[in-house]
Amino acid sequence: MAGGGFERARRMVGRGSVPKHAVLAAEVRRLVGSGRFGVGDAIPGEQALAHAFGCSRGTVRRALDTLVHEGLIRRRRGAGHFVARPLGSGREPLIGLILPNILNAEMLRLSQRFTLEATRRGYRIVLGVMEEQAVVEREFISDLHRLKASGLIKFPTSLPDEEDLRAHIRSLGLPHVIVNDFWLPSDRDHHVCCDEAAGLEMAVEHLVNLGHRRIGWVDGSDGPRVRALATLQAMLARYGLAIPEKHVLLCPPYETPPIGPMFSDRESAPTAIVTPYDGIAVRLIEEMERLGLCVPDDVSVVNLNGYPFYALPGMDLSTVIPPDDQIVRRVFELLTQHQQDQALCRYLCRPAFHVGRTTAAPRDVSRPETAGAVESPSCVVAART
Repeated sequence: MAGGGFERARRMVGRGSVPKHAVLAAEVRRLVGSGRFGVGDAIPGEQALAHAFGCSRGTVRRALDTLVHEGLIRRRRGAGHFVARPLGSGREPLIGLILPNILNAEMLRLSQRFTLEATRRGYRIVLGVMEEQAVVEREFISDLHRLKASGLIKFPTSLPDEEDLRAHIRSLGLPHVIVNDFWLPSDRDHHVCCDEAAGLEMAVEHLVNLGHRRIGWVDGSDGPRVRALATLQAMLARYGLAIPEKHVLLCPPYETPPIGPMFSDRESAPTAIVTPYDGIAVRLIEEMERLGLCVPDDVSVVNLNGYPFYALPGMDLSTVIPPDDQIVRRVFELLTQHQQDQALCRYLCRPAFHVGRTTAAPRDVSRPETAGAVESPSCVVAART
């Protein structure tokens, strides 16, 4: 094994085509898939791999961490790394799952459900967490094709490269479904998506019926939901309302939203805010408390994408509930029924709505006596008592 099994990988690194850790991970996958290493066999140690591959032990650790995360190898403390399962065996056909990251609650929920459903149907999920590394993702897709994977489930990962990545998938003829792309048109791929417009309608209807007239929007700056903001503006226009530019805030999604300027003038500040992610909503509420604002008495908060959230003491987030079970079922229907000439399908799965303790009538608006419950075709929103 000393170097001989990695000559192909050495040549790839010599061309500088992909990061070293991705090449090493792909080479180990190839060797497992070819039978060079069988289930239960030990993978060479970090020092041996670093020497054979011509790289640092840190690079080797990163590659092995990726393979452990995928479930291909298992780490045994004090003993090393061992092959945990066959790759691409006929008994367990592979399905790839590509996520941008695993920190987002939506990604974590759906990856768990996709994995459970795949197991139930006799598939093995190979997970790729890409973190906007388009070159690594392209190699991962090519590996799935070489291993004759049954299909690919893909979330949008790198907006500048997304179209090229999908074109690569199509060129390989790999059956695939795009999930929850809220940024780009999906007119050349199967697409299953939470109906975000319906969720926005629920959020706006809920807030307007509570009496809110000044509603803001706080979103992440790396890939903001431009279409969602346009839809929100259209929904508010139905009620004769609009969002001033100063009530729209874009900031890094994992940082504290700098909302101070938005609330510098309390007379014109928003009395309610809509956010697209529960993580942003939680940080927003924390920052409001630091500024002396009370949720929901001073500001109501509605989220578009999460389950009732209890990350903070006493928090019960008013939120749109994504239809995860529907999404998972539709995705597997498309993958298992795939044919080369199958007409492209786009499914919008309608969400539900949860009224939590983060919304209430604004202090400066008197609620009508008749404001009991608001019924819509999708849900019943009960007034706070």
